[in-house]
Amino acid sequence: MLLYKSPLSNNYKKQMSGPENRRRLVLPGDRLCVIEEFLPKSGTRVLPTGDVISTTIGQPEYNHKKHEVSVKSVKNIEKLKIGDIVLCEVQDAQEKLAGCLILAKNGKKLKNEWSCVIIQAPPTLTVGDLVLARIIEEVSGTYTVTINERGLGVVLAFCDKCGSQLRHGRSGLFCSRCRKTYRKKVVPYYGNINKIVDILGLQSIPTSVSSNGG
Repeated sequence: MLLYKSPLSNNYKKQMSGPENRRRLVLPGDRLCVIEEFLPKSGTRVLPTGDVISTTIGQPEYNHKKHEVSVKSVKNIEKLKIGDIVLCEVQDAQEKLAGCLILAKNGKKLKNEWSCVIIQAPPTLTVGDLVLARIIEEVSGTYTVTINERGLGVVLAFCDKCGSQLRHGRSGLFCSRCRKTYRKKVVPYYGNINKIVDILGLQSIPTSVSSNGG
């Protein structure tokens, strides 16, 4: 499920009016705005609370001039299923879980955006991490993934202080600029840009990674 952001936010307006909005998916029941902000049109309805929600799976379209919102139904939506290997970008890291955006599955870049959650035990992921994971659960359009298997883990990570790419050493990941160290579960090919390009779909990768070390 997509997290609700108030359309009154300037950053949100830029996001929703940009070309990336054409790939963003909402599910039935997802909250889009409140009626004081945008009037509901096709693919939406208003609740007694004044919240406008989606009534279909599709792409939200916000008309800022007319203050209208609609959802364009999407056909042939790429399905995700339990067992899929997915490449995720960590967008929100908390003590016990991390919220991520799924970028690709089984070596194929996704045309539409899906979100997922990684249960952290212990917490090691930080915002910006690229992670290879496996889908283990789906509830109402929200996916749970794991990296606690061989061959899964962080593909690329950056320093949360200076933004530099973390290097992989004997004692784990470290920032050569800040000298800060990180303990993260990484894939055997951590930092290999060519492999990351493969995972994003320019070339295929095995759907099973269980034979890899990690």
